[in-house]
Amino acid sequence: MKINTVGVVLSHYRKKYQLSQTQICGGICGIPTYCRIEKGCREVDSLVSQSLVERLGKQVLEFELLLNKKDYERMVLRNQIKEKLREKDYKAAENLLDKYEMVMPKEEVLHKQFFLCGKAQILLAGKVDKNSALKMLREALNLTKPEEENGTEEQLYSETELKIAYLLAVNEKDEARAEKQMRRLLYFIEKYNDKFRQERFGLPIVKELIRMKKRQRQEETLIEYLDKAITIVSESNKIAALAGLHFEKAGALERLFAEKEHWREEKERPQHLKDCIRECLMAYQVADAMENIGLKEKIRRFSEEKLGWQITE
Repeated sequence: MKINTVGVVLSHYRKKYQLSQTQICGGICGIPTYCRIEKGCREVDSLVSQSLVERLGKQVLEFELLLNKKDYERMVLRNQIKEKLREKDYKAAENLLDKYEMVMPKEEVLHKQFFLCGKAQILLAGKVDKNSALKMLREALNLTKPEEENGTEEQLYSETELKIAYLLAVNEKDEARAEKQMRRLLYFIEKYNDKFRQERFGLPIVKELIRMKKRQRQEETLIEYLDKAITIVSESNKIAALAGLHFEKAGALERLFAEKEHWREEKERPQHLKDCIRECLMAYQVADAMENIGLKEKIRRFSEEKLGWQITE
């Protein structure tokens, strides 16, 4: 007896998160098709099933998604394309995308979306035709998320939709609009995805928001995003990055303190100073464990010059 993993995952998490069928399948397939997939009647290719499951922040084994030999071959091609893009081997990725265009079902919007997303990434990497790349990305996202629907606060995203929306946000000239878009993506990632996927998809977004707030010198919001990054990294295998994040937070706290002169005369000052020292100490301990001598020295100088506190071994 074949276990209907895809249908079980879709049904379980749709009910758990109290989502409508339209929220999950909108732009991907009609409700009648979605209902058949949930019940185990699988007449759609793997990209449709995969995208539906990803909109719930989940994954299933790829062999559970396969429909036939052609579907398998297209899946292999997609994985090869994604790998070449991760490796920044854009020439190989472009050749594979051209091959994919020849075999993809022309009537299926998800295949066109994947193709356009890949082509746009190559154009952006080349830094020669950014406008065409952004036009491709907007066209790709509009295939499953029409512009008039994409402004609502809570959205569900497949991995391809996440990638497109992220690239559009980081290339948005209006920083307030870009931040709003990235926060919407982050909300989805934090609410529906596991720790591994939060690191994979959420961390790049948080880092971009950190860079934005540093440029704007908005220390309080910068601290909020640094805390998000620290939470994500502390639950991953990238523990070495914690030193830099804690040190950045110490710097943001110190700058915030320096801006608020009245704190020097009020009761908040001792606690604020303790917070700065705590972040420095945490940064120093991680840097010490990672044997990062240069960072240790930076933290030591900052603590002495800015906080009047000396780190002792």
